[in-house]
Amino acid sequence: MKKLQANFKNEFPGVWRAVLGDTAEAAQTLTSFAEVHPKAERLNQFEEVPFPFEEEIIAEQVRDRVVFCTPLNEEEMIFGAGLNYKVININGMVLHLKVDHFEGWDDGRTHAPVPFYISSKGYGVFLNTAHYIDIHVGTAARLGAKKGFQNRDRNTDPNWTVSPIAEYIECSVKDTSGLEVLIFAGKNITEVVQRYNLYCGGGYIPPKWGLGIWYRPHAHYNADQVIDVMDRFTQNDFPIDVVGLEPGWQSRAYPGTFEWDPVRFPDPAGFMDKMTGSNIKVNLWENMYISPEAKIFPKMLPYACSHTVGGGIAPDFSMKEVADILSEQHERDHLSLGVSGYKIDECDGYDFWMWPDHATFPSGHTAEQMRSAYGLLLQKIMTALFRKKNQRTYSLARASNGGSSSFPFVIYNDCYDFDEFLTGVFNAGFIGVAWVPEVRRISNPYDFMRRCQLVAMSPVAMINAWSSGVEPWHFKEVIKQIRDVFQLRRRMLPYLYSAYADYCFHGVPVFRAMAMETQIEVRHSKFQLNDADDHHTLQHSVAIKAQYMMGSCIMVAPISPDKDKCTVTFPEGNWYDFYTGELAGNNSTLEFDKSYEQIPLFVKEGGIVPLLCDDGSIEVRYYGKEPGSFLYFDDDGETFDYEKGNYLLVSLNVSAANGSPKLEVTTIHNGTGAQLPTFRLVAMTKGSK
Repeated sequence: MKKLQANFKNEFPGVWRAVLGDTAEAAQTLTSFAEVHPKAERLNQFEEVPFPFEEEIIAEQVRDRVVFCTPLNEEEMIFGAGLNYKVININGMVLHLKVDHFEGWDDGRTHAPVPFYISSKGYGVFLNTAHYIDIHVGTAARLGAKKGFQNRDRNTDPNWTVSPIAEYIECSVKDTSGLEVLIFAGKNITEVVQRYNLYCGGGYIPPKWGLGIWYRPHAHYNADQVIDVMDRFTQNDFPIDVVGLEPGWQSRAYPGTFEWDPVRFPDPAGFMDKMTGSNIKVNLWENMYISPEAKIFPKMLPYACSHTVGGGIAPDFSMKEVADILSEQHERDHLSLGVSGYKIDECDGYDFWMWPDHATFPSGHTAEQMRSAYGLLLQKIMTALFRKKNQRTYSLARASNGGSSSFPFVIYNDCYDFDEFLTGVFNAGFIGVAWVPEVRRISNPYDFMRRCQLVAMSPVAMINAWSSGVEPWHFKEVIKQIRDVFQLRRRMLPYLYSAYADYCFHGVPVFRAMAMETQIEVRHSKFQLNDADDHHTLQHSVAIKAQYMMGSCIMVAPISPDKDKCTVTFPEGNWYDFYTGELAGNNSTLEFDKSYEQIPLFVKEGGIVPLLCDDGSIEVRYYGKEPGSFLYFDDDGETFDYEKGNYLLVSLNVSAANGSPKLEVTTIHNGTGAQLPTFRLVAMTKGSK
């Protein structure tokens, strides 16, 4: 073992960087794979904050591993370190970060093993490497640590625990060529996450259609069947904005050709014209391992991995030649017809069908690095493809990693548990990614309703019927509730679109855990000896788990179809019922049972929620009695012209003097030259229940 120098240099206010290992410069990093760069101008606008560690940081080389350790105090709660679906805080866990399919437990093998962890004390650590990482969150107790031995007798001491809290978070990477470590600090957790997102290139603004309603029909439907389904949306007065075509659109899938099937889709241009004429965008499913029958196969073969995947070649997408071949074919056969985005499947893992860690790639990158970056590289290529056309996309990917904050892709997987889907929505906000709890594998009408409500308040409002063929009106008992929540989603466009602008320009995640909204209380369970206890089961500190923030002021508290009731925990301050304006709680709890047919939504004191009306005007809902403000953003909804200043930014301010709310509209920027929409104030507050 040898000690390494951890010389952190201040790069931006609240951002420090160091490189550990044998070289002076970092090896290939996640951000260099993604080719993203910090939004320096915005990062420099933050206030200076002190370096977050007064205690010793440990950096050392142990054989072929670099070890980096930050101090951990008992009052801290740690979040992030990958996309987790069961837990929020990760205290007491051991994580092996690796891109992989989620198998029902949080152990670091996940669709987005972003190596960025955040502390409730207001700091975050990003290990910017494409190598696999082990993280011990207070579980690796060092001999000679300040606390010394925690020598307790299990037989008599009620405070005995199988795993005493260690004094460090210990991270280790099997690579000595230069590990880049970044430390972010802020006044609160949100500021830490903002700095991380901005360092990774900032967020993105989806096209307006992307925030609408998505539907993926059966995988084997042909063009006529897809058109018939879309017609039924209109006949059933159900909103629809995006149709997603599953594997059947291709002439061959698993592995794929990326070419339209001549039997199911004999006239791709005609099909696309029909969709465009109906104002419906088309998203194409793709598995990125290429069939020998694909026309681009001969061009891709020289750039293939040494091992096949699913019977197809795995191209080295880190190489410009490969990106160019794929982009040219996609532009010619897809984008030129009007395709709006992709669903990039199977880039996450499963060791038994992915390439092994000893595989080789033409670029010289290791198999481990390519496993970590494959989804990241594909997002980069697709984003650049649409940007070249000055056309925004909103797409789906099965895997991601650190550095992806600016890519307009949302993660999904093949799991179906409601609580896991819910947890993924807000946990994604810690690590600069987004997650969609798509509606799939429905068991009954009530289950369908609750899943539709959750997905309507998520990054992508999508029903995925690729295997079932179920349509939104299938369960007549709940069609009204489902239609209502999806129509509400569409009405929320001004609110959500403005929230994404805040994400793009300032790094504030749109969907985020309550830990970013309120002070957290750390509570540890004590061990009691009895024959019902499993003394090997660790009980972690707890955080508010069944609700999350959406945008600046709305709290979402979905009701699980598996439970008879849900309990909403209100942070300090007044919170109002979104639908009625009644005071719902303040530092209190409220219970809803399964008979409540809507999804519980609450707005914090002074909250402003702009909603779209049928006539194009904006209903400005105001909640509470204290002054409130909201930054309303708008642009053409399709292009990147907002980066040239072609956007509208309006400050909506509501004063509540003498109990009579008044709306003041102030134009901050109008680069579009368009007339402002009509804003109509609706004061929602009704007082106590």
